[in-house]
Amino acid sequence: MKILKNLLKKIKPRDTRIKINAFHDVRAFVSGQEYLVSNISVTGIGLVLPGSVRSPRKGDKDFVKLLINNREITIRVKVVYRTSKLAGFEVLEDQEKYKKEILRYFETELESVSVKRMDSKRLDPKFSKIGKCEWYFGDSNHELILTQRSGVISFYQLKYYDYFIEKKEGKLTLLICKDEEFDFTRHKGSSLAESTSQKISGELLDIIIRFVQYIPELSPAFKDEVTSDLNTFRK
Repeated sequence: MKILKNLLKKIKPRDTRIKINAFHDVRAFVSGQEYLVSNISVTGIGLVLPGSVRSPRKGDKDFVKLLINNREITIRVKVVYRTSKLAGFEVLEDQEKYKKEILRYFETELESVSVKRMDSKRLDPKFSKIGKCEWYFGDSNHELILTQRSGVISFYQLKYYDYFIEKKEGKLTLLICKDEEFDFTRHKGSSLAESTSQKISGELLDIIIRFVQYIPELSPAFKDEVTSDLNTFRK
């Protein structure tokens, strides 16, 4: 976690930039107004705040109509965080129905991800000091950075949507990202990511493990180690 804290200290606050096409098959409507989706998880959703309407305040409750892969679902939500550009909503009712649709969406997206090995020299130089670096990138929601020494993993960081799993010096940490621009690996970031002791549902964890197993150039031994680590977070 020390490397994470050091990187976050260097990040200066800025207006959040939104990857509009990150969730192209998810549309959200509040009181008839369409909002762009900034992030999604099995417990909530982040929306981009349009400047033309009254922005929700922290603690506000409302209904959000979602179109996920052309399937419609309406959920009751509560605003749990606000920035100048984003609002994060926690699902209050029909959690299981919402979770089912989100897991279906994750499954569909995973099938279309093509993971490639990237040039690790583009990463922060701090990673190369930990060991020989490998960087596997699918898209903005699917990514693995790993360092190894003499065939032994010394550090890795796995991103799957708003989940970050990090291992350093044998210690595993799960972080939840509330801002989809949190990406400290390439000198970007936000203080809206925090460590958590919560577990990951078995259904979602199985999808994350499948992503790791899909990485073609990752050695079988590394796949097995990451998979074993992930299972410690199983709910």
